Amino acid sequence: MTYTLNNIASDKTNQAAKRGDSIRVNIRNIKIVDGFNVRTQDDKLREHIASLLGALVANLPIPAIEVWVNPETGDIELVDGHCRFAAYLQYADIEPEFDNYISAVKFEGTPFQRKMRIASSNKQLKVKPVELGRLYIQARDELGATRQEIAKEAGMSLAHVDQMILLASKGSPEIEAAIGDGAISATEAVRLVREFGDEAPKELERRIEVAAEQGKAKVTAKVVAPKAPSRPRIDQVVSAAVVLVNRIAADVLAEIDNPKEFDAGVPSHALADLIMCVREMQQASKPLDADRQVELPIE
Repeated sequence: MTYTLNNIASDKTNQAAKRGDSIRVNIRNIKIVDGFNVRTQDDKLREHIASLLGALVANLPIPAIEVWVNPETGDIELVDGHCRFAAYLQYADIEPEFDNYISAVKFEGTPFQRKMRIASSNKQLKVKPVELGRLYIQARDELGATRQEIAKEAGMSLAHVDQMILLASKGSPEIEAAIGDGAISATEAVRLVREFGDEAPKELERRIEVAAEQGKAKVTAKVVAPKAPSRPRIDQVVSAAVVLVNRIAADVLAEIDNPKEFDAGVPSHALADLIMCVREMQQASKPLDADRQVELPIE
């Protein structure tokens, strides 16, 4: 026998679902697939579920969940509406007259499309960037979807998919928490992870302190971007370098054809002046040897 939501609801001997104005499914017969939902169990998620519970208590309408029926086993698997489902479970515990049946809409699609439904649903709490990254990784690694297919199904750019995957695979709890708290944008966090790798949490902490010193509550590119060296500072470094070169040039040029290595005498005061000039520039502005960072596409 091939199971569908319709024939389960029509089967009088099967109590997993029954038909009313729409198909209504018993929450006790809905299966939650391990690892399907990528959400983090945090305070924001719990608050969202609590708000849905409040709506149920107030007898306000809640959108139907989406389910998929395994045609081989008859299992009714939850596709979209995990927060609504959690709220219904809590409601069942406090409302003795609730019959456990909730409205459900059947989902038809491939395993990949079922997974990506988490990203495209507009009835839910917005999925976080790191959670999106986990979703994309699962779609890629477990379901064999290409990055291009993921971008198309999610209605996003390929750059967005790459950034979220990077954030989920190379990020850290500190980075994720900072994004959730609004201390840094997802785009800026991606830049941070790409540039600093495992040291990103330390750099994040430093940048948050810099932003606070500037009276900013959020780390942005403008907040942390170092200013270019001023002309006077550049001239100061060049002048110190010229003094040093003039003092050692004769000795170096005299030995230029000597195949053996030699030690050039360097006046300590001239070298100290150059070191101090360079350090002052590094502390006050952009390091002389700062690498060029490749800009990430901003979507």
